Amino acid sequence: MTTPTSTSSTESNRRSEHIAVPDPSARLVTVIVGVVVALTFLFGFGNVLALGLRLG
Repeated sequence: MTTPTSTSSTESNRRSEHIAVPDPSARLVTVIVGVVVALTFLFGFGNVLALGLRLG
């Protein structure tokens, strides 16, 4: 038989606390990447729309 491992729920909560709340720098990078992706999509969509209107 194996002995049960002794894990404390409070210790587990303390260790995973930093994972639940990201750093402000990580959040900033995520926001910047999201803005860049959104603007890239919007510019691409606008260019395709303009080309379609130009071609008729």
